[in-house]
Amino acid sequence: MKGNKKLFSSLDCSATIEIKLGDHTYVPIEGKGHVPILTKQNKRKFIEDVFYVPNLKVNLLSVSRLMQNGYDVQFHHSSCVINDKTPCQRLLEKVEMKMNRMFPLYLKSANMSESYAHLVSSQNETWLWHYQYGHLPFKSISCIQKQSMVLGLIVIDEQSSSSEECILGKHKRDYFPKYESQVKGHLDLVHTDICGPMQTPSIRGCFYFLTFIDDFSRKNWFYFLK
Repeated sequence: MKGNKKLFSSLDCSATIEIKLGDHTYVPIEGKGHVPILTKQNKRKFIEDVFYVPNLKVNLLSVSRLMQNGYDVQFHHSSCVINDKTPCQRLLEKVEMKMNRMFPLYLKSANMSESYAHLVSSQNETWLWHYQYGHLPFKSISCIQKQSMVLGLIVIDEQSSSSEECILGKHKRDYFPKYESQVKGHLDLVHTDICGPMQTPSIRGCFYFLTFIDDFSRKNWFYFLK
């Protein structure tokens, strides 16, 4: 249950009922919908069939509803672990119990409407178009405007400064130290690694893949695993 209507990506206001809380009081439900969130892997997930309760101060997440939707919820000593649906079973959240014996779960909202509302607050239309086009360079946006490729695009003033996101995105990665192999023949040294589980299975239903790399010839072997 949530009390903030802005967190919903879709809301069915026809669902109007009353539910009973733990203190035996009844609260009115003014809708039911989906709430988008971001996981630790920055993946977009949806909490389905969430009740909208106006003025609810604390959001409540039902453990039984998570389990009914296929998620794995486990309690170990003083922590609660929530894993993704099978067969992926990737760790979504791990919550530690507080002094009041509650498990507060802090989730990041992925509601796109909130992001757009934040961008619209920009007072400079040039910067607004820059954000809307995914931080496209101002020269490129100006070229689009001059060639009339987008209807309604204003005349862009090239900016001398850059946004913080653009600066961070242009950072270069440090170079790895040069590796000089000491092997003298094939299969003297073989590197191996396994990756998975993946969210999307392969055509034959595999969720893992295993690699072998010969250090001398750099030949690769690649195997799918279930």
